[in-house]
Amino acid sequence: MSAGFAAATRKEAPNAAIVHDKFHVSKMLNEAVDHVRRREHHQIKKQGDDRLSDSLQLWLYNPENLEDHRFEKFKDLLQDNLQTARAWMHKENFRGFWEMECVWQAEDRGRWRPRQSAP
Repeated sequence: MSAGFAAATRKEAPNAAIVHDKFHVSKMLNEAVDHVRRREHHQIKKQGDDRLSDSLQLWLYNPENLEDHRFEKFKDLLQDNLQTARAWMHKENFRGFWEMECVWQAEDRGRWRPRQSAP
């Protein structure tokens, strides 16, 4: 952590034991998705399935920034029942966390709720 970031953190959150910033959390989430991708790729390649070959950048880029042909491949991968796709969706779902304006919104966002049944 840079000295400026550390000083700003101490000023804005003097009682915090740990502070996580957007960049480092995003980095960890991307690393987790890649870990799942590598493990799954190794497993399915043994069965002759190479769908995940050369797909690393697809999972790390914002889909809006992908070229059309790469976006189509990514969309196809998302439709498959892949552990990597589910890990990516969890990572993407977390993006909204940074938009929370107060603690109770963030806590509420992470809380699981059963589906409401229709009357």
